[in-house]
Amino acid sequence: MQPTVAVTPPMSKLGAALVELARPGSAPAAKKLAAASKLRSALGTTEGAAQARASPGSVLDVLGRLLHGTDAVRAQVPPLFGSLGAVLSPNLGPLLDWVVALGGATGSALYPQMIELLAGLSPEQMVASLRPRFVPIVDLLLGWALDPSSPAAACRQLANALCRFETLWKAAEPFGSSVVATLARDIQGEAHRVSAAAEAAADASAANGAAGAGKLSLVAARRLERLSEAYGALAFGLGRDLFLGAARGADLTFAVLGGLLEAGAWLCPASEARQGAALPAADAASFVAAASDCVFMLADTLRTAFAPHHANGAALLLLRLRTAASGGNSSVEALPSGSVAHTLGLLNRLMLAQGAALPTAAPRHFLGGAEVARGVPSPLPALRLRSEPAVLSKLLAAHRHILLHASAPVSAGPPHGPLA
Repeated sequence: MQPTVAVTPPMSKLGAALVELARPGSAPAAKKLAAASKLRSALGTTEGAAQARASPGSVLDVLGRLLHGTDAVRAQVPPLFGSLGAVLSPNLGPLLDWVVALGGATGSALYPQMIELLAGLSPEQMVASLRPRFVPIVDLLLGWALDPSSPAAACRQLANALCRFETLWKAAEPFGSSVVATLARDIQGEAHRVSAAAEAAADASAANGAAGAGKLSLVAARRLERLSEAYGALAFGLGRDLFLGAARGADLTFAVLGGLLEAGAWLCPASEARQGAALPAADAASFVAAASDCVFMLADTLRTAFAPHHANGAALLLLRLRTAASGGNSSVEALPSGSVAHTLGLLNRLMLAQGAALPTAAPRHFLGGAEVARGVPSPLPALRLRSEPAVLSKLLAAHRHILLHASAPVSAGPPHGPLA
């Protein structure tokens, strides 16, 4: 009688790739990359997908190891994470718990894929996956959006994610209110630091020709860009009613837009007396673009309720003309018609967002009767004699909208910001 020989079943493709990637010791990067490629292929098979759903922890453990590899090895983790998420969907709970455990420093490279995976769920599926871990996930996403090393599109991705969380925000109103208040406080604090440093630099420059606060200004501007876009994204995510409650009606938004305008008057100056913290033209344009994004996310969210903020919102948009003039080393009057028409088009869009609630003060702010900031006149009067069709068409459209809608009374808001 022949002895029985035990036959070991062949290891699955998924199992083999996991064993290779989990092998102790420092394997050559080329081997790791090859094994990562095999793992991704295995996740695309019926057998591999079934094994991953049965034991997602084994795959996540390996992904955690790869995060500590070389740059090339770490770069394999986001696509693998996306592939695993597609396999686990709609039950993303294990994946989200793992991301929370990783924390922001390690897991931030995975957030775009996580947002994309959540976007692929139905509202009911997303609520089921997020509800037990909603607050820590939003905390991580906000921290990622505010990190200067994150992609420039992070805040826009954040806004797109947060706007789908409405049901969850309703169950976490105290958290939403706390985040709105924190962002508003940070924006005000950063704006005050810019103003204080700029005034000190301007005084020193007038006294002895000392250099301005350029480096501080650039760091502060970058910080303000992220904070303002995050504030707008949060408003967009919460929706009108929840945001108005979290922002104490108009109070916090008055403070935010007023703070941005206060900083912008120094960072994008219109006079020699305010050159103490002036940014290079490209950096000034980047700051104004971020502030404009914040204005439009707020206007698109609040619609008619944005009317009390029209003056500050319009003034921030007008800073574009100052940055364009300084970038071309020319006056506002000499700006190309394309730059002027673009800015006027943005002002029109801001008015259209408010519809019939456009405040009675709108003509004054559009036509230049108000200052952009204290001591800085509006650039619009200088454009009255422009005759280019592109500029005239935007001016006429604005006048038409003002004549039709600028009649709704707006209750006085708190005296925040440079336009108060």
